[in-house]
Amino acid sequence: MFLIREDVGEDSVVASWSTFRPGTFSFFVDPGTYYLAALAAAPVDPHHAERPVAWYGEPTALRIGRGESATGIDVDYRPGRRSSRDAARLEQVLRGPSVRFALTARRVGELASLDDERFSPHAGQVGLWNPGLFAEQYGWGLYFLEPYDPRRMPVVLIHGAGGYAREWARVVSQIDRSRFQVWAFQYPSGARLQLAVDTLGDMLEELEARHHYGRLAIVAHSVGGLLARAAVGQPSALSWARRVCLLVTISTPWRGQAMARLGVDHAPFVVGSWIDIAPGSEFLRSVRSGALPVGTRYDLLFGYRGGGSIVAPGSSDRKVTVQSMLDPAAQEEATKVYGFDEDHEGILTSEDVTHTLRRLLDGATSPR
Repeated sequence: MFLIREDVGEDSVVASWSTFRPGTFSFFVDPGTYYLAALAAAPVDPHHAERPVAWYGEPTALRIGRGESATGIDVDYRPGRRSSRDAARLEQVLRGPSVRFALTARRVGELASLDDERFSPHAGQVGLWNPGLFAEQYGWGLYFLEPYDPRRMPVVLIHGAGGYAREWARVVSQIDRSRFQVWAFQYPSGARLQLAVDTLGDMLEELEARHHYGRLAIVAHSVGGLLARAAVGQPSALSWARRVCLLVTISTPWRGQAMARLGVDHAPFVVGSWIDIAPGSEFLRSVRSGALPVGTRYDLLFGYRGGGSIVAPGSSDRKVTVQSMLDPAAQEEATKVYGFDEDHEGILTSEDVTHTLRRLLDGATSPR
């Protein structure tokens, strides 16, 4: 979905929203005249777009004054539909570089290697501190580490704040690739977390529609566990969530992180995701607003090495307190809770942890 602003002598795309499924989308704009358009990515080559397929109206100008809003506007997606001759001028705008960027910034099912730069520590830091630059340089994506194989169960790996897909290298090396295929969700961890939740669900639904995969396992680290739990419980999760037979969270701050609250209250620059992981945030309260799908097994893993630190005072894994990781509501949902003498990053390279994950995945492939 694209929002085009009409300016004297030049029209331009000022906002966009990429998604696989229909829904309600909001744009916040300055006063002016705007047009709404829908555009589809070509199914064979996502780097090239088709012509616009739908307009609001003929297209009709939306004139928004200061303090005014336009609500309840429907855009009907109809491939091949053409509007009046006024659309020709606006269609030229939708062939510009900003539109090509919007269409390629969302990558679903693209083949990639963990050696790729987009999965590096540097990319993780860019994603935390500058989500917009991350989207421009690397894009949001749910990547395949090998071609899709309908005979093997997908295992989705989700990193945490400041994280990156390459952190999973040790885990990936220990997964039985004759029975499992690995998918890596890469997102800018400094963005607001509900956006990441919605994007993850949208991408999993697109892959379900594309490949009709059977059962699915999700393994998530740190803040990634919040995303995973929120996504599988959303009413909009539809069919893909019912295919999740195993959910594993590792070192997840269910009660948030006190340093995030300090950052929100006192830092000169506030990272968006800090707002969501500050204790008592609206996002944290909403993570379990929906129940786990029937048939989904959930296992909770946490680390306790290191005692207290400036970031996490009291018993912790040096980043997240044990109290936060062992939130009673999370423990109540879990089939089993596992503790490891590891810190926040080291837990992803622990032999005991990889052994536990192999065993949990083995159980997930057994008949229900």
